[in-house]
Amino acid sequence: MKVKNILTLACNFTDNEKLIENEETEKMLECFNLVRSEVACEYMPICESEEFEIKDFKLLLSNFKRKPLQILSVKDRFGRNLRFKVFPEYLIVYGSKAKITYTVQPEKVGAEDEIEDSLPERVYAYGVAREYLMREGMFEDAEIFEVRFKNSLKVLLHKKSETVLPRRRWL
Repeated sequence: MKVKNILTLACNFTDNEKLIENEETEKMLECFNLVRSEVACEYMPICESEEFEIKDFKLLLSNFKRKPLQILSVKDRFGRNLRFKVFPEYLIVYGSKAKITYTVQPEKVGAEDEIEDSLPERVYAYGVAREYLMREGMFEDAEIFEVRFKNSLKVLLHKKSETVLPRRRWL
């Protein structure tokens, strides 16, 4: 999906027809990047995996392709969990080779960029409208889009489980 389409939809929600102006586009784009980070950190984490050779049990965080937010798992080549400990600048891993799965912050995008995401444009636009209205000091209007944004996320991310009925008994 194209970021510009999301920004246009958010402008329609906020009755902001100044999207053509560069300053307004930048404001809306900042709001989009904030919302995308919020979604990635709180609702749908972006996971990456990398394999490393560990020397002296120490692995610098700067060796990762992208800066990790949270380490989810550290496994050896057979898929068994390895013990590890996280420090601000490095990891201590008790093994010689490890496959590390971790979450990352989404990269900032521009208005002309395309993003791959499972959330619909409308949900992002609700979040962008909320952020924009908060910045402009229209808190009551922002609250409306806050509710729409949170409810949409709740519906989309709700895990549907099987309904189990009680067993029938003979009278």
